[in-house]
Parts: sequence; C-alpha cells; structure tokens
Amino acid sequence: MEEKSQQQAYNQIDNQTVEDLMQAFIRLKRKHIEATNDKKTSEARALVLLRHAPEEGLQIIELSKKMYVSSPFITQLINKMEESGWIVRKNDPKDRRIVRVVLSDSGREAADAVKEQFHQRFMSLAEHLGPDDSRQLSKLLNKTFQFFESKVGE
Repeated sequence: MEEKSQQQAYNQIDNQTVEDLMQAFIRLKRKHIEATNDKKTSEARALVLLRHAPEEGLQIIELSKKMYVSSPFITQLINKMEESGWIVRKNDPKDRRIVRVVLSDSGREAADAVKEQFHQRFMSLAEHLGPDDSRQLSKLLNKTFQFFESKVGE
C-alpha cells in the first residue's frame, strides 16, 4: 500500500520541477567548485579544520582527506600557510617520522576571523530569506542530506 501512495506522489511531480531541482544543484555545485578552487578559500577551509583539530594537529594526509583534495595540493597549501606564519609543522612525539600540522597563534586568530566571516555570511542569508524560509531551507537541506546519505552504496 505504501508503495502505491509513493508512486502517486511521484506522478504528481512534473518533469519541469525535477529539471529545476537538478539545475539548482548543478548551480550550487559550480559555486562550490569556484569557491574551493580559490586559494584563499582553500586556506580558509584548512584554517577552520585545523582550528577544530586535536591539540596534536593533523597529518597532511588527514587534512587532504578532510578537504577532499590531493596530498600534493595540501603540501603546497601548507607551504604557503607556513610562509604566512599561520601553521607550524611538528614531529609526532610517538613516531618522529610523522609530521603534524598545527596552527600558530596568528593562525588561530585567522581561523577565528574566517569562522566569524562564515557566520556573518549565513546570518545575511537568513536575514535575506527571513525566519520562516530559513527554517524551511534548513529543514529541506537536512532532509536532502539524509536522502543522499541513505543512498550511499546503492
């Protein structure tokens, strides 16, 4: 019975709605790609990830996985951030062959500034949408995330 009512719901969704939804996701993905290809954005993402990392920091490979980029990209990024004074490389006390990356004091300040800027961007979005639409968008995005999470591996 449930399958029949689900099929009726699918039949009520017209092709234009499906196409509009697909196009919206494509536009969001393009904006995400534009943002993540920007060096400053990559630095900002790394700063925030390192700000929330354990006290001993992260290995380059760990940061690479968390940012969904290659290790060579992260190595170049870390070199640049080290030149800026935002990060420090430290040997792992348990295994001297392992190098970990931690934020310096100025790196922590930069990460906090990035986090505040990110918060302000979403505050502006919420003000633009208004409280009801903001709650609705949040609800729909979380529901969308749950849907895609349930489809992993299918």
